[in-house]
Amino acid sequence: MNRKQRFYIWVSSFALLGILASVPCFGQTDLPSEVLGFADKVLYNGKILTADDKFAIAQAVAIRDGKIMAVGDSDRVLKMAGPKTERVDLKGKTVTPGFIEVHGEAFEGGHGGSKLAYTAINIRFASLDEGLRDMREKVDKQGKPDQVLFFTTTGAGEKNFAELDRKLLDGIAPNVPVAMIYMTSGVVNSAALKLLPAELAAGPGVEKDAQGQPTGHVFMPVLGYLTYDLLPWPDAQKMEKMVEEQVALFQRVNGIGITSVGGRAHGLAVTVVHEVWQRGLKKDPNNPLPVRVRFSSEIVRMNPYAEGALKRIGNISGIGDEWFRLYGANLYAVGWVGEDMPTLKPKFAELGNHGTFGANAWKFGLGENWKEVNGSDYRGLILANRYGWPVMDFHVQGDGEVQTTLEAFEDADKERPLAGRRFGFVHGLQRTPEQIQRMAKFDPILSLTPRYLFYDTLGVERMRKLYGADALHGFTPIKNIIKSGMKPILESNYSYRDASNPNMTDPGLMTRPNANLKFTYWWLVEKLITRKQEGTGIVWGADQRVTRQEALWMGTNWAARFYEDEKVMGTLEPGKVADLLILGADYMTVPEDQISEIPILQTVVGGKVTYENPANKDKLLSR
Repeated sequence: MNRKQRFYIWVSSFALLGILASVPCFGQTDLPSEVLGFADKVLYNGKILTADDKFAIAQAVAIRDGKIMAVGDSDRVLKMAGPKTERVDLKGKTVTPGFIEVHGEAFEGGHGGSKLAYTAINIRFASLDEGLRDMREKVDKQGKPDQVLFFTTTGAGEKNFAELDRKLLDGIAPNVPVAMIYMTSGVVNSAALKLLPAELAAGPGVEKDAQGQPTGHVFMPVLGYLTYDLLPWPDAQKMEKMVEEQVALFQRVNGIGITSVGGRAHGLAVTVVHEVWQRGLKKDPNNPLPVRVRFSSEIVRMNPYAEGALKRIGNISGIGDEWFRLYGANLYAVGWVGEDMPTLKPKFAELGNHGTFGANAWKFGLGENWKEVNGSDYRGLILANRYGWPVMDFHVQGDGEVQTTLEAFEDADKERPLAGRRFGFVHGLQRTPEQIQRMAKFDPILSLTPRYLFYDTLGVERMRKLYGADALHGFTPIKNIIKSGMKPILESNYSYRDASNPNMTDPGLMTRPNANLKFTYWWLVEKLITRKQEGTGIVWGADQRVTRQEALWMGTNWAARFYEDEKVMGTLEPGKVADLLILGADYMTVPEDQISEIPILQTVVGGKVTYENPANKDKLLSR
C-alpha cells in the first residue's frame, strides 16, 4: 500500500466516523418525529378483521398520525411501541374497519327533498277543507308578499294533494306566494307563479288546462326553481342552531359504528357541514370532525339553468380533503316506492306504471319532448356527464325505473363514455338479471338497503299483494350482482336527523309495526346474511344470501369505492386512515340471528376515540 492509498483510507475513515457520530442511536427518544417515530397507539392480542381483498385476520394494529402504521402478529407490532405509545390489550376482542355510510340522511338542513323540513310547514289533511283551513291560518300568521311560504304533507295529506289547485290556494292566500310540495310535484297559487321567470312560467313545467290557464300543478323545472332558488335561507341564529345539531348528529352516528357518512346534499346542508368542518380545523387540524363527510351536489337536480351553473363553477368534483369532500352530482328517482303514490293525480295514472313501482316522474307535465327540457333530471344527467361530473345517488327502486335510467345512461354514454367514471344507483329493490348484465358495461356503483324488504312490514305486505310472494324472492338481488362481477355496497337510507329519537329507533318511514326496533348498522349486515323479514321470520330470496365476509366488505372495503376512497379507507391496511371499531362480540362466530346485537365498545376515527360505549367497563379500552 503506497502513501497515497493510505491517505485516502485515512480520509475515508475519518469521514465515516463523522457520519456515524451525527446519526443518533436507535434507543434515543428525544428525536424529532420526522426522523423517527414510534406508534401513537398499538392494539394487540385481538382479532383484527382487516376486510382487505383477502379478508386477512391479524392480532394487532399500530397507528401513527391517524393512519394505520402496521398490521400483524402482536409480538411484531408491539415492537413499534415507544415510551409514549398507548398500548391497548384487546383481550381477544374483534376489531373491524368503521362502516362507510354512502347514503343516509345525516346532514342538517335536510337531504334532497327533505330540505323543506327546516322551512316548510307540514299539513296533515284530515279532510281537504280542514287542510285548507290550517294552511290559511299559517298564511295569516307567517305569510309575506315577497317570499314563498312553503307547505308539505305526509300521511293522510297525500290523498288530498291531487284535489288542490291554483284557485283553491288563491282562495286562502290571494296575496302571499304559496307552494305545497310533495315528492317531485307541487301546487302553487297565482302569487307564486308571478315570481317565476317568464320562460319557466310559459314552459312545460307549468300544467295548463284546456283554456291554456295554469292549474297550479308544477313539475321538475319549476319545482326545482321554487325549492332551491326561492327557498328561504336561515338567519344567523337558526344557522347556529343547525350547526350545533349537526355536531350532535355526527356524534350519534359514531355510536352505531359509522366513521364516514355520505349522501346527497343541497346548498344549505353543505353550508352547515362546512361550518362544522371549519370550526373543527381550528380546534384540531388533525381530527376536525368525529366522522368523515362525503356529499354529492344538487347542482343539476331539477335545475333549469344547470348548464350555465356548470360552466360558471367548472368541474370541482373531488375537491376537498380526507375529512370533507365533494364527489359528483346527484339526481332523483324516475319513480317511487308504493302502489298508491303515482296515482295521486289522475294524469299520473294515465301514464300507467312505468315498470313495477310507478310512473316515470322524469316526464310529468313535460310533454313529448321531455328529454330536451332544461330542468328535467334526464337532461341533468346529460349535462353533468358532458362537463365531467360523475352522477351518484340515482334513486331507483322498481325495474321500470332501472329501465328508464339505463336508457338515460346509454344516451349519455354516446356523448362521453361512462365506464370507469363512478356513476351510481342507490336503493336497488328490483334489478332483473338482464338489467344487471346491462348495467355491468358501465361499471356502475350499486348501493342497496335491506330496509324495504326485511324491515318494512306494511310495505312488504303491500308488495306481496301486488306482485305475489314469488316475486319478492327476487327483490334486493345482491348475490346476483356479486356473481356478475360487480361489488355492491351497503347503505341504510336511514334518517339520523331526528334529535327527538336519540335511541336510534325507527319512528317509521313505512314501518309502524317495527317502530321500536333499535336501528344499528349491524342489523343491516345481519339481514344481508339471513334475509329474514323482521317480525315474521320469513326468508325472502334464500339464494341471494351473502357470506359474512361479503357483508362486511359491502359496508367497508367495497363501500369505499362509492366516493373513490378505496386508497384512503375501507380496510385496515398500512397507509389508510385509522377508522375502526372495537366490538364486544366476535362477528365471525356469533350466531347469525345475533349479529344485529353486536355491541360497539369504541369507535375510532383517525386514531382518535370518538365514541365509547357507556356500558364498557374494561379500563384497558377506556380513553
